[in-house]
Amino acid sequence: PSAAPDGRVWIASQAGDLGAYDGSTWHVLKPDSNLPDDLKAAIQSLKVVRTIIHDRQGNLWFGTAGAGLWRYDGRNWIHVTTADGLAGNLVRDSYRDREGQLWFILGDPFRRIWSGDLSRLDPLRGSGREAWTTYDETNGLPVGARYVGSVLQDRQGTIWLSTNRGVTRFD
Repeated sequence: PSAAPDGRVWIASQAGDLGAYDGSTWHVLKPDSNLPDDLKAAIQSLKVVRTIIHDRQGNLWFGTAGAGLWRYDGRNWIHVTTADGLAGNLVRDSYRDREGQLWFILGDPFRRIWSGDLSRLDPLRGSGREAWTTYDETNGLPVGARYVGSVLQDRQGTIWLSTNRGVTRFD
């Protein structure tokens, strides 16, 4: 679940439904709702939503189990995949740090899809385009890290990652 800036709480079900609760009413977007065909296909093929997070601009980001990310600005759905800079299309979890950067954990240890990659979406720059940074063994993850479990930022602003090789500190 994710609480959006407008107060709605968004939840995804394993049945493929997306819902928003506004404090008094549930609004459910089913696969047959007015969604983009690609998103309908992703939901219907069991590429379910695994994580929901919002950015500082109020956009909602839906991470899927195989179809990358979907950004929803309240009117339009935009599909983001490896072709756009995401390190992988199997998005397992997400985190927003206090600078507004979104972190997406990729791969699925339960399906034995080990990527070890972590993608960070920096806030929109002057060009209006997202800037992606991917972390792997070459730029910050421990050697042999095939799995990132979680991301957390402490009070001093340091990013911490749990991996199959232990805890990693990013400065």
